[in-house]
Amino acid sequence: MTLATVGAHTSRVRLGTAVLMVPVRDPVLVAKQISTLDRFSKGRVTLAVGIGAYREEFLANCPRLSKARRGDLLDESLEAIRILLTMRDASYEGNHISFKDIAMRPKPVQDPFPIYVGGHNIEVIKRAARYGQGWLPGWRPFDQIKERVGLLRQFTEEAGREPSEVEAAVQLTLVVGKTL
Repeated sequence: MTLATVGAHTSRVRLGTAVLMVPVRDPVLVAKQISTLDRFSKGRVTLAVGIGAYREEFLANCPRLSKARRGDLLDESLEAIRILLTMRDASYEGNHISFKDIAMRPKPVQDPFPIYVGGHNIEVIKRAARYGQGWLPGWRPFDQIKERVGLLRQFTEEAGREPSEVEAAVQLTLVVGKTL
């Protein structure tokens, strides 16, 4: 709702989530909302996704999935969302997610639609290399960021993709205040 409101009152500002906890959401609804927002904003949306910081938060939202790995749910969601955003008639059958013959419209303006994967562990970097247009790590020491950007490039190439197609969008923290 907030992004739609901002998008309706601006014409150049990029709109994005950082980071949407996808394993607790219906990927069909996420794809429909984000695609519609991208269409209405004339291609200014970026979707950043992650598993969520705390397993307890996931379990509180999805107790029926207590045995599921959040990373597996995110992988399936990313595959499903990409299919929904690109295919005319979308079907998907995973271990946790499935749908059949969904004709979702409108499609997003952007192609490929930018999806960034949030987090900083190695599995997240592999996921960004396979599915994303970007990797969105939280604050990490500079030497670790440098090392992991190198891994992002390596994993992207191993996934058969051009490393320059996946951006490292590092979040930095800045504190402004009086010094002593």
